[in-house]
Amino acid sequence: MKEAQVIKTFLSRYYKAHGTDVTFMIIKSIVIKRHEVAWMEYKGTVLCGEKRGESFVGRALYCECHFKEGVGWKRDKKYGVVSLGDKEKCRERMRVICLRHEELKREYKRRFGCCPSLKDHVSEIILDLIEKVKAEEFVEGSDGASFYGGYFYLQTVANIIGLSMGNIWAIAKRMADDKQISLEGAVVIPYRKPPRAKWNEVFRIKGQGWTGVAYAPDNSQMKKFWKFKILAPDGKVFRHNIPNLPIIHSLAFGVDVEDLDSARRAIRKFFRRLTILEW
Repeated sequence: MKEAQVIKTFLSRYYKAHGTDVTFMIIKSIVIKRHEVAWMEYKGTVLCGEKRGESFVGRALYCECHFKEGVGWKRDKKYGVVSLGDKEKCRERMRVICLRHEELKREYKRRFGCCPSLKDHVSEIILDLIEKVKAEEFVEGSDGASFYGGYFYLQTVANIIGLSMGNIWAIAKRMADDKQISLEGAVVIPYRKPPRAKWNEVFRIKGQGWTGVAYAPDNSQMKKFWKFKILAPDGKVFRHNIPNLPIIHSLAFGVDVEDLDSARRAIRKFFRRLTILEW
């Protein structure tokens, strides 16, 4: 492995096509099989929405694929500049992530003096990884965890230590119970006091005066299942025995279509049992 400047040679043309609303700076560069992969800082300005005009900064792992015309992007006569392919699946980029995780594993083995297992030090490693992220060190390839205001994914911990996700989950949940961290799905985030339980109405089904109302959890700290209410023609709440129905998909971007369909089916099935509606 050696230093290279391939990405820098692509940046001028990349900026010419994409503009400079987001700029990049190489922090550390690694070359594997003549392919450059770099830990980079990006800076930019929000162009739309409530945060329009606000600046942002972050760090993520990129490879030359992202910036090279014809590989990471191209000019389309109809749509203008468009992205190409799944650049995060670049083999050299994935290799750099593996090398970094192996490096971290060796560091923790030296620190804790436990060879070959680190299973008794998972919580300590999670807390140390948090400090590394705060120091803007390279821990994982994606910056997706930052979308949730978090540090990294639990899958990264599993990869570094070599334990199953089941074991990592159990320890992380105990840490959350002890108020050391919080979890947003599989993302480790700073500890936050759980918000009060709140249910949001998602949809209603009406027929012959009867109404079925479906509610979903307001926040990720609540258990993911549907809550139903049945209203009789006179508007009074009608007691029902619809069993708890889990919500399968993440609620980060709203309720998934598959979960919506299963909730509608549950209400309609209950109506059919009462012969309230003809279906």
